[in-house]
Amino acid sequence: MATPDLVVKERRYYLGTFFLVLLGCGFTYWGARAFDPSLTVIERPLILNWMFHLVKDLPPFLRGGIILAIGEALLALAAAHIRVWLWPRTLLSVDADGVAIGDRRLAWSGIGAIDAGKKKIGFLPADGAAPLQLDPRASTHSVDQIVAAVARYRPDLAAGPSSKA
Repeated sequence: MATPDLVVKERRYYLGTFFLVLLGCGFTYWGARAFDPSLTVIERPLILNWMFHLVKDLPPFLRGGIILAIGEALLALAAAHIRVWLWPRTLLSVDADGVAIGDRRLAWSGIGAIDAGKKKIGFLPADGAAPLQLDPRASTHSVDQIVAAVARYRPDLAAGPSSKA
């Protein structure tokens, strides 16, 4: 296998992860406090008033369980985001041998066309098999950068936004 000319990885969302951790910790804290049967009003920020009014008449074990479950779900989503920070998946690689998306690989001679748009880029095989597709909005590189890397090896494929060989 040749050295990759372009490696496209998952995009990292730092601000979203920060807010998921913040909200997850807050909901977990308020959920743990809601288990107390003598507690009638939870000290909470104004943003949680709507949620407290939905669960204020429930028994404490149910009220605390609901709020705690929301907090744990938010923390699980944050853990998935943190996984992307630490171990981002390779979505696409372009090298002298061809293009690889995930575990599927197409040699340069096997690519019939490229279908490049704002929401997806697809490598259409010459034999009519299922195309290899990538959503560039979730990746570290733009469509133009991917097409430019392909043009180094197959300039005929990068002729237009939807080109046929």
